[in-house]
Amino acid sequence: MNEANVTSFKRGLRGMWSHPDPVKVIDKIDFESAGASMPGYPHSIWQILRHMYGWCWLSIDWLRADDNFPNPDKDNYFFAEKAPADEKAWKSAQKEIHDIYDALKDILPGIDMEKKYENLYDNTAGDMLMIMTTHTSYHIAQINMILKANGKMLDMKDLFVEDVAEL
Repeated sequence: MNEANVTSFKRGLRGMWSHPDPVKVIDKIDFESAGASMPGYPHSIWQILRHMYGWCWLSIDWLRADDNFPNPDKDNYFFAEKAPADEKAWKSAQKEIHDIYDALKDILPGIDMEKKYENLYDNTAGDMLMIMTTHTSYHIAQINMILKANGKMLDMKDLFVEDVAEL
């Protein structure tokens, strides 16, 4: 992938100019809020985050593979626990979003955006990156909704990437 496309996908994944940056959102959530949910909603922030991370890693695995479709059940991409076991587990989860984006930065330059994955309904690598971007953005919005319902809305002005150097 050429440098302009790499930069465009980094911008999309990190929400530059369009939606809150997942890294900045997760970094600002406190341990006490990690297990929060809201009335009538079936998932906590922790459950959404674990699911989101699982699918990010699964997407990275797909993009790294030649055409070997990883099994989404193999690493338990869905979590029943409503909250992290302790503050150390939460800090580890906050670090994990950085690890995900570091892994993406490493693989983006070598991705053939038009490569089709037969085992993924003929989606291309570009399709997979777009799916990952929208999936992550959607879940970050859910997390913000839960925070707001619990009186812990994050200050939006601090959550956007405005400088490409931040990527």
